[in-house]
Amino acid sequence: MRRAHEISPFFRRSIVSKAPHFEAYLWACFIWAYHQTGDRLFLDRARAALRITMDAYPDGWRWTNGLAQERARILLPLSWLVRVEDTAEHRAWLRKAVDGLLSLQDGSGAIREELGPPGQGMMPPPASNEAYGTGEASLIQKNGDPMADLLYTTNFAFLGLHEAAAGGDDAARDGEERLAGFLVRIQVRTDAHPFLDGGWFRSFDFRRWEHWGSNADAGWGAWSIESGWTQGWITAVLALRRLGTSLWDLTEGSRIERHHPRLREKMIPRSVEESLEPKKIGHRALGKAVRLAAGPDPRYPGSGPATLTDGILAPADHATGEWIGLEGADLDATIDLGDERDVRKVVARFLQSVPVGIFRPERVEVSLSKDGRECPSVK
Repeated sequence: MRRAHEISPFFRRSIVSKAPHFEAYLWACFIWAYHQTGDRLFLDRARAALRITMDAYPDGWRWTNGLAQERARILLPLSWLVRVEDTAEHRAWLRKAVDGLLSLQDGSGAIREELGPPGQGMMPPPASNEAYGTGEASLIQKNGDPMADLLYTTNFAFLGLHEAAAGGDDAARDGEERLAGFLVRIQVRTDAHPFLDGGWFRSFDFRRWEHWGSNADAGWGAWSIESGWTQGWITAVLALRRLGTSLWDLTEGSRIERHHPRLREKMIPRSVEESLEPKKIGHRALGKAVRLAAGPDPRYPGSGPATLTDGILAPADHATGEWIGLEGADLDATIDLGDERDVRKVVARFLQSVPVGIFRPERVEVSLSKDGRECPSVK
């Protein structure tokens, strides 16, 4: 028996980051790459990551300068996931994300900043006057402050709403229209400083109706004006609107698939990919009927009860979709071998992934029966 503090060499820990600000646009790129190349690994990884993230929506997320920017970032990959797999589940994820973001939209069209749960923010408001201006921070001090962040939230919300609307989401289309009107009305106009003319500062107070906000952020204050993020994203979406297209449709003619075979081996060598593939084994219960006393958790359904006897050893990765998992109930499985057989050894395989809350069972009990009624227990 292996003691609890020993580490199995076959146990791999998954790195899980429920932070759309940092992860969401990579997932969007994966989905787009799948659409262009047909390589399912791109889609499988993005879908698994989005499932984990949406299961934690939104209070389980780690937020950066605020929770509003996390809400804004998640829209793009969800919009594109619906493009490649238009399922009820994926539509529900997108619906939840769009409604969550639009719950922050003011009548003026502005997206109000929002702080997430305490202790989960990387760059929260300063905790004291002495801390003001000493590090990165949010534009607001508390929820309810009438502030829009055009550097970290509004610009990405604009793109996300546009792509969701292009995929047929009417609520996103309405939100995008109101946000576009807001952005046009607050665009900087100045003859004295032509290098600022036509731009947008980071912060806008939609009650004062002027560029205003907490200037606590040491690197990107309320009156910073960035060409790459704020200006680049806003003007790009305004251009897409003028062209009557979306980023998804505009790039439909990409020919990156020409380079995919050559670069695929560099991205993930075949040897590594093979280590992630399930392996087939033989055993006496192979293909035999299985009955579960309680159904698996919807997040980890595997292929149903037959998953337990199909002879496939799934890789040590919960995100592959090949594991059965239960929460709040014991795994009580009955396997009918069909006839009386001599059973000398029973082997079970479990997955543990502590970062996502998956643990091995505390104990395992095996019972054998000749008639399906009398079951002497063997631990």
